[in-house]
Amino acid sequence: MQRGNTRRTGTAQRKRMRKKRRQLIGYAVVTIVVFAAVYFIQMQSDLRFGADVFYAGTYVNGVPLEGKTYDQAVAEMDALSQTMLSGTSIRLSYGDRSWNLTPADIGATLDCTEAIDQAWSYAREGSKMARRAQIRALRSSPIMLASSLQYDTEALSSFVYGIKSEIDTEPVDATVTVVGYELFDISQSQTGLSLDAESLIAQLTDAMVMGGEYDIALEPAVSEPERSTQELVEATQLVARKSTTTENSSADRTANIRLALSNFNGLCVPAGEQISFNAIVGERNEARGYNNAMEYAGTSFTEGFGGGTCQASTTLYDAVLEAGLQIDARSNHNMTVGYVKPSFDAAVNNETKDLVFTNNSGYPLYFFTNVTSEKATVSIFGMPGEYQIVLRSEVLESNIPAKEIRYRQDKEGKYVYYDDEHMLASEGKPGMRSQAFRDFVKDGQVVTTEVLSRDYYQPQPNIYWVGIHSRSGS
Repeated sequence: MQRGNTRRTGTAQRKRMRKKRRQLIGYAVVTIVVFAAVYFIQMQSDLRFGADVFYAGTYVNGVPLEGKTYDQAVAEMDALSQTMLSGTSIRLSYGDRSWNLTPADIGATLDCTEAIDQAWSYAREGSKMARRAQIRALRSSPIMLASSLQYDTEALSSFVYGIKSEIDTEPVDATVTVVGYELFDISQSQTGLSLDAESLIAQLTDAMVMGGEYDIALEPAVSEPERSTQELVEATQLVARKSTTTENSSADRTANIRLALSNFNGLCVPAGEQISFNAIVGERNEARGYNNAMEYAGTSFTEGFGGGTCQASTTLYDAVLEAGLQIDARSNHNMTVGYVKPSFDAAVNNETKDLVFTNNSGYPLYFFTNVTSEKATVSIFGMPGEYQIVLRSEVLESNIPAKEIRYRQDKEGKYVYYDDEHMLASEGKPGMRSQAFRDFVKDGQVVTTEVLSRDYYQPQPNIYWVGIHSRSGS
């Protein structure tokens, strides 16, 4: 009895489970059918709504076309376009100048056909599902279309380029003129202006499409001159000044120094240019105004036209060194000189010795010279460099004795008479070995040191008067 009851109970449970599954399946089928029906109805509704009118989310010139027929949109946009054009005015200004433009000035019209056709075709092609997706996308991402502007391109171009011709100016570089000793006249530089005509044309056409009143402040591009007034003021500062004494020079020697250095007074040396002392000064001779004055001839003194010119080249050399310029050629004297430290002299002559340097400062340099009975001075003006220049002389060996004694015959018997008599005519000077350095200093620290030269100065022997007469009388 108990086993039979169990079988009947299991059978009833299975029947109830099968009935429940059939009910669940029925509910699912009904749900799917309902959802499908709702989707279909909504799709049909979405598609049917725009069958003869524009869908929501379509705009032309900022005006919504939703619910309008094609013909209604064309009529409305045509009327609106006329209103927009008639009510459009543009004022352009720059400084105290202004210009006005209306659509009528360039024969402008708005063509709405293309924009309306594009708006009408949206979501009308493809499958129903694709069209419905586009329709729904319009609700969150509307399409904004604009009419195309038709106008006389030559008229608008002439208007804009006419304004450009009034505004555009070329930049003007400042110039520097030497007007006196260490005096400069620096002209005023000017910035240039350039109006972007093509960009302005695009801006004007966009404004006419949108309609309304506009006040446009023009902003031409500014172009700076290559050399401004301030830059030239900064580039005409004193960068070097060196002097040597002329107190012990004769008037003729001082005149020669003055004449030689006068060739550099007011001289402008462009950046990168090489200068030869001999080429600038020319040959030193009587025809060119040079006087007879004492000068070195090997290891002795003699008179010659242009005596003292080496002091001019030496003064120039030291100024050029202090300015930090590149030295291409320089020679020392055969013997030491008294007006500069050892290894800071620069000997020149008409044939074999020259002082040559290059303006490697990157800016023009201006040279001024002044020679008085007390000193000869060379000044250089330009753009100050980042380094302070310190010149140093170092004696490597001093008091090098002469290996000979020279004699000069006293034919007049002024100092000595007999050939066995000697009298000191001029005392010699010892020889020397030395070297010169140029330190480049920044913020009190030596950044680099340049060895300029290592020089040997020959000793000058003593010179004695000797008589020409024999004591025997023969």
